[in-house]
Amino acid sequence: GKFREFQMGFLLAAHSPRDLDEKSIHTLARTKIVKNLPDGFDSSFIGRSLGFNRDQIDEVRKLHEDEAIVSISSRHPDPILIEVPDSPLDKTINWKNVQKIMAPKLAQKFSLVKPAPLPKKKPEDDTADLKRLVLDVLNRPFLSKTVRLNNVSGFAYKKAEETASKCVHLGYLKEHSISFGKRGGQFIAYEVTDKGFLFVTQPKWSLPGKGEFPHKFAQHEVAKKVKDWNLRPEIELCFRGKNVDVGVDTGSDFVAIEIQMCSETTSSNVKADLDRGFTLVIVLACSAKSRSALDKKVYSDLGSSYHAKTRFMTISQFLESSSFPC
Repeated sequence: GKFREFQMGFLLAAHSPRDLDEKSIHTLARTKIVKNLPDGFDSSFIGRSLGFNRDQIDEVRKLHEDEAIVSISSRHPDPILIEVPDSPLDKTINWKNVQKIMAPKLAQKFSLVKPAPLPKKKPEDDTADLKRLVLDVLNRPFLSKTVRLNNVSGFAYKKAEETASKCVHLGYLKEHSISFGKRGGQFIAYEVTDKGFLFVTQPKWSLPGKGEFPHKFAQHEVAKKVKDWNLRPEIELCFRGKNVDVGVDTGSDFVAIEIQMCSETTSSNVKADLDRGFTLVIVLACSAKSRSALDKKVYSDLGSSYHAKTRFMTISQFLESSSFPC
């Protein structure tokens, strides 16, 4: 086949359509012209490349010598029957003359309608989506990323994920990697930043708990679990002048739960809690390795009497317990 370039497009001629690429004809050529093809294979091939059905391919075989079918892509999806008069072929003519001769003839023969330009796509105003997600984090602060993005009202997961990423990029949300000592590793949670509060025009307020967001998240989850056991938890319970991460009133005793993100204050917290009258201290660590280290440290620092009134677990072990570990 050989291309001839005119002002309005390309003309491709070939003795055998089988020498051409079917997919290219179908997808790249906007206007296709086909004449009678006596060979059945050629008819089927070119018919498929033009997107013809079986009946239309049969019509190709019925064309007279002076007839052809034109397919004009999306402008005119149905094939058009045209007449092709015989014309003398001058093999000495050059490409410049071909273009000069053919361009005005094509313009005269066909009434070509220039396609209307597509409107430029304006950047979507996603402010409402961003605010909705920030407010969701504000109203439900203690959810993992996966749980949140699967349950944001009005969002499919992919849309929620894209919106959350943009909120983080713009500084409205902060991502935290949190570990509770589970084998699955860390999970992601979002915290609303000062910029995020301004964005949704809400007064800044602090989440219940003490310390950084991961510590507050753990306090919330622990208190929620204790409540599931029909006990009375209180975050940052002050008992006889001593605050504990989560205090639990069992009905007969008071139990202190200390969530240790670091080991420096563990021994002093355990001693102070037991000295104030807590009957038991549950120390929750972020990993199995940390739990073992805290266990040894308390025994080394405080001795067996304090150690006997202390339980050591990972946060995950506590949350997965079937009953209160006292």
